[in-house]
Amino acid sequence: MSNNIQRLGNTLTERMLKTANAAVGVYTEMGTINENMTLTPDSLQADIPQEDYLIQAGQKVQSGDRVLIAWAGSDPIVIGPAAETEQPLPITVTSDGEGNVTIEF
Repeated sequence: MSNNIQRLGNTLTERMLKTANAAVGVYTEMGTINENMTLTPDSLQADIPQEDYLIQAGQKVQSGDRVLIAWAGSDPIVIGPAAETEQPLPITVTSDGEGNVTIEF
């Protein structure tokens, strides 16, 4: 009987984790790359060290750049620099509810 209780507990734990991960939103906002390459999101007004954020592959950012940030839960991902002179790319950000995020252009 204790084996069945253990299996029930494991099943409930797995389902609760999936539900908790599904509730994590993915949203975008603007931010600024500072002189020391820290990132300051507009909503936080606090510096995030360079080692604590990701930059999408193939993108190059410099200090002073205004950038688009995609938040995957609490993880900031710099999508790329924002510019007034170029047409922005359409971006689709999806999550499978298990913490995996896909960004498509």
